Amino acid sequence: RSFYHIREVDVFRFKQINQPLDIFLSHDWPTGVYNHGNIGELLRKKSFLRDEVESNSLGSPPAAELLNCLRPHHWFSAHLHVKFSALVKHTDIGEVGQPPATKFLALDKCLPRRQFLQMVDFPHTSGDKELCYDREWLAILKKTVALDNSLPQYGCMPTSDLWQYQPVQTDLTAIQDA
Repeated sequence: RSFYHIREVDVFRFKQINQPLDIFLSHDWPTGVYNHGNIGELLRKKSFLRDEVESNSLGSPPAAELLNCLRPHHWFSAHLHVKFSALVKHTDIGEVGQPPATKFLALDKCLPRRQFLQMVDFPHTSGDKELCYDREWLAILKKTVALDNSLPQYGCMPTSDLWQYQPVQTDLTAIQDA
């Protein structure tokens, strides 16, 4: 079984993202992602996963929630130490700019004779290439800092009025000006 190193506040924060995502990285696989790839090949390599695959309990439910909500173009994971690819076709119409499918790829451990590396081509974009902070993500962190709780007590995330946590243009401008 997996132990999910993910906090509810982090899932909540990710769900506030409005801009389309190209790439999402996670340690654990989203639950059910194996249903969109070659399950037979996966089980041939990792037969001990059969019970979890058949009970649909393999992977992270929060990661599956984010996969279906954010719908990035590409999702990369590790954890199970096996090369596995899948094409997750989203059944509903997403937000503007969200792709109709997510390309999932997990790679093996970095050891001799293992499939731990794969080249992935991404389309070229125009403009300068520079590493920078994402204004939307910084605005989300700023607006949700009060939700952070490092105490052992259970905290509840807001269930309504999500709009008050999603950044608006004034939030993005404030981040840019800082």
